[in-house]
Amino acid sequence: MSLVSERLKDIWGLSPGAEGTLGSCVFVGVLFGSILGGYVADSYGRRPCLLFFTSVLALAGLGSAVAPTFVWLVVIRTIAGVGLGGSMPGVTTLVAEVAPGALAPLSSSLSVLIY
Repeated sequence: MSLVSERLKDIWGLSPGAEGTLGSCVFVGVLFGSILGGYVADSYGRRPCLLFFTSVLALAGLGSAVAPTFVWLVVIRTIAGVGLGGSMPGVTTLVAEVAPGALAPLSSSLSVLIY
């Protein structure tokens, strides 16, 4: 968002508070997505959970590109945060399972850092 925030500020006349909302709405989505992602992964398995939440993230990313108003952009970016947060538990666990025994903790930590 930092690359387009100046342009959006000019186009939509965003206040500093609105810019802060735009930057932080993803983190609200990540909070709820992480909680929901853990529940879905436990209930339906990691693979369906990872596929679902990664799809939500991808579709919300595309939706962000065509958001017509500021409010829509905030809503879509919050949904993208849900997709990101929901996929993180599955990715972390998958990496820990695939990595060799001694490297599993490091690999899992790096996947969270990079993802």
